Amino acid sequence: MNVKVSVIIPVYNVENYLRQCLDSIVGQTFKDFEIIVVNDCSTDNSCSILEEYAKKDDRFIIINLSENKGQGNARNQGLNIAKGKYITFIDSDDWVAPDYIELLYNEINENNLDVVCASAFLYDNITKKITDRKEASADFLNNIKKERLLVLDKDSFVVTVWAKIYGKNFLNDNEIRFRLDNYHEDNLFIFETIINTNKIKFTDNKIYFYRNNRANSSMSIINKEFTYFSLFSELKKILIKCGKYEQYKKVYYQYISIITSTRLEFLNLKFSESALYFDKFRKLYYTKEFVKNFSVKNMGINFKVRLILFYMCLKFNINYAVVGKFCSFSLRNAIKILHPQ
Repeated sequence: MNVKVSVIIPVYNVENYLRQCLDSIVGQTFKDFEIIVVNDCSTDNSCSILEEYAKKDDRFIIINLSENKGQGNARNQGLNIAKGKYITFIDSDDWVAPDYIELLYNEINENNLDVVCASAFLYDNITKKITDRKEASADFLNNIKKERLLVLDKDSFVVTVWAKIYGKNFLNDNEIRFRLDNYHEDNLFIFETIINTNKIKFTDNKIYFYRNNRANSSMSIINKEFTYFSLFSELKKILIKCGKYEQYKKVYYQYISIITSTRLEFLNLKFSESALYFDKFRKLYYTKEFVKNFSVKNMGINFKVRLILFYMCLKFNINYAVVGKFCSFSLRNAIKILHPQ
């Protein structure tokens, strides 16, 4: 029997958080949905908890995988059997507001959209505090060019796959799935989604609670910065596959420059490590094509300054980490002087 929404949840060793997540879904004001939980070879008590919930609620569908291949594969397995007209992803250590599905469903269904994006609160797992993350407003996101959305890596929750609802036919028609050989499958999924639609809407509804600073989470153990070069390579393949590389070439080089400069600026890398990271980017991407397509068009002032400095460092082979950290420090101090608290 078809349902209106399929909720897909990948699960791996989250027994301490799983009940809060599942309770928030079971208690939704909207009722016509299925809950596809993909157990990715958990070794803790997660499987028992899932079986407990499935016995009480026939909306649960549990998939027990025989091999651990990560969140991307788990989500794909859920997508393959989803019966809902619309899809939403929830991470098993997070939770959602009671009207999460209702608000997303009404927005995407009534307006005939491909994607609707909500917002989120941050929950610090150490301090136990919920904070309202400062991010780009829905009004801003809905009124900028689509190309600008692709480079908003740090300004908003644009790059996350959760707190969103997708048309299943849209995903299937464009063959959008998670890649299994990349640490940044969320970025790739959203990048491909944005590239393929003109029917996307953002809302300011904060209806998702993202758990931050969780010990042993995938975000905290993946600390291999060179995986970003694989991300850049995959993004280019997506653009070529869609026949839109020429159209988005300038945006592509903006994107990889923003990612690299931001990480060099804010990560606590040793000088030798940052120099190696910068040098590899320079060898791979500082080409005639990069120079020809370098642009700060449609960038906010902060990103414009960062990109120009990054470009000059590439040109004269100066490790951006040194320049970027100094400029960032100077800017923060200037703000304190001009706007003392």
